[in-house]
Amino acid sequence: MSDDNKFCQAFADDVLVVVEGDSGEEVQRKANKIKILALTIDSKLTFNEHVSNICVKAANLSYQVAKAAEQTWGLDPDIVSTIYTAVVEPTITNAAAAWARATEKTCVPKKLNAIQRGFTQKIVKANRTVSLNAAFRNTST
Repeated sequence: MSDDNKFCQAFADDVLVVVEGDSGEEVQRKANKIKILALTIDSKLTFNEHVSNICVKAANLSYQVAKAAEQTWGLDPDIVSTIYTAVVEPTITNAAAAWARATEKTCVPKKLNAIQRGFTQKIVKANRTVSLNAAFRNTST
């Protein structure tokens, strides 16, 4: 990431971000929503926006899976499971070590569970009213 006022230098296990501005407010405004390797970093390190972003991405993937299932009279549960494991899970868990503490808040697990519930229901061919726990008991995902 680099433009006139921002510079990012990445190393194997470390990242340095330098933000330049004419005032503290300008630096804060520019640095408030930095995205590094698809990880959205906010000024207070809450990672709320990051979790929202990955949930939107995962929901879009779920929608695409549902549309594909509609067109072919249903995808095989093994295919849905493979899609979840190969595409959705890595999308959600990207840089999880950085934002893991955010899962201690009530709203974050709810968002993540909603995504997992939709895929788990498709994998076990459950009704939409089935809870995550009930659907999860019927699968080894």
